[in-house]
Amino acid sequence: MSFRQKLAFFALGAAFVLAGQVLVALIASNATAQGGPESGQFDTVRARRLIVEDVSGVPGVQIEATENGGIVRILGPGQRDRAQLAATKDGSVLVLMHEDGARGVEIGTLPQKQGTGITIYADDGRPRVQAIEFNGNGVVRTMSSRTITGSLPGRGMR
Repeated sequence: MSFRQKLAFFALGAAFVLAGQVLVALIASNATAQGGPESGQFDTVRARRLIVEDVSGVPGVQIEATENGGIVRILGPGQRDRAQLAATKDGSVLVLMHEDGARGVEIGTLPQKQGTGITIYADDGRPRVQAIEFNGNGVVRTMSSRTITGSLPGRGMR
């Protein structure tokens, strides 16, 4: 086979490929990776875990469901927890954290309306102020770095 024949077969093959590409582009519509409404709105999205990321791919919010209940985590710079909201069979809790991840404030409830509490933490991570309601009785207490410095028992703080 001569060089001219090889060149002619090459050109004919290239023409067939080009014609096929043009024909497919004219006939076929754009392909989509997932079906669904064009608006991107759905009635229900089901997942055991959902991570919401910023434009650079850094997680900012995590929502998770386990056999014990659900938890929402809000992350700050460095992907440290800055807030958590959890609900389990043992009660519910909201925790707000400092930049380093140390607890700042914790608000929680016990199951069957047995009680509610608020705890404020110091920079060293130890509780300093607590307001607790348990079965109709209430206590407010403050703690120094070593001992409890005050306690105000009361009834019916609801």
